[in-house]
Amino acid sequence: MDNWAEAFQALGNRERLRLFFLLVQRPDGCCVCELVEALELPQYQVSKHLRALRRAGLIKSVRMGRWAYYTVADSRVGREMAAFTIRVIPDSALTDAVFRLRAAVARREDGRCVVQARRPGDNNARN
Repeated sequence: MDNWAEAFQALGNRERLRLFFLLVQRPDGCCVCELVEALELPQYQVSKHLRALRRAGLIKSVRMGRWAYYTVADSRVGREMAAFTIRVIPDSALTDAVFRLRAAVARREDGRCVVQARRPGDNNARN
């Protein structure tokens, strides 16, 4: 029961719900940079929300070089919350974010992210 309570608590935040919804849309995973671009949030905020989702057992990460790719966790809680999210949230709710995510993922080279996260107000790319 605690796992479910933690999962619902994590998804009780609007930005984390949006983030989880985007990850559900991309079973092959997303880099932080791609999620930053899709949600139009600063990298530090996206990373903070990803940590909360990971602690709740909803997502997992895999490192590939300098980048970490996030996917829905292959656990009962992760799978069932993903299915619930798909049933409950209409695609139209996040059309712009999904479109931006698709565009970011389409720019991958050799299956790797080429988007670089930026600090708010910073013109220099970093990662």
